[in-house]
Amino acid sequence: MVAHLILTITLLLSRDENVRACLPLDHTRAEFERKDVELATGLGAAIGLLIIEFMGFLSGLSMFGAPSITLISITTHATASVALAYFALDVWDCDLYWWIFGLCSGLPALSEILLMVGVLGLKKSV
Repeated sequence: MVAHLILTITLLLSRDENVRACLPLDHTRAEFERKDVELATGLGAAIGLLIIEFMGFLSGLSMFGAPSITLISITTHATASVALAYFALDVWDCDLYWWIFGLCSGLPALSEILLMVGVLGLKKSV
C-alpha cells in the first residue's frame, strides 16, 4: 500500500506528460486543462481511498481478521505499483488510469469499507 501511495503522489505531482499523451498534437489549452483536472481528480480520489484502507489496515480489522480481504489488498496494490510505475515511465494514455483506479484502488477500498461496515456497524464477527 505504501508503494501504491508513493507512486500515486508522484504521479499527481508530475502528471503533465501523461496528460499530453491523452491529447492530440494540436490540442488547445482548455482541452489540456480539462484532462489535467480529470487525472488530478482520479489521483486525488485514489489517495483518499488509500487513506481509508490504511485506517482499516492499521486498526487491525483486515490485517488480523479477514485474510481474504488482506489477499485482495496485497494483490491489487502490488498490481497497482507495477502498473503505475509503467504508467509514469512509459507515459501511458491517461484514460488507462481509470482502469488501474477501478481495479487497484476501488476494489480493495470497497472491500475494506464493506468489512468496516460489517464489523463496526453491524457488529458481525470477522
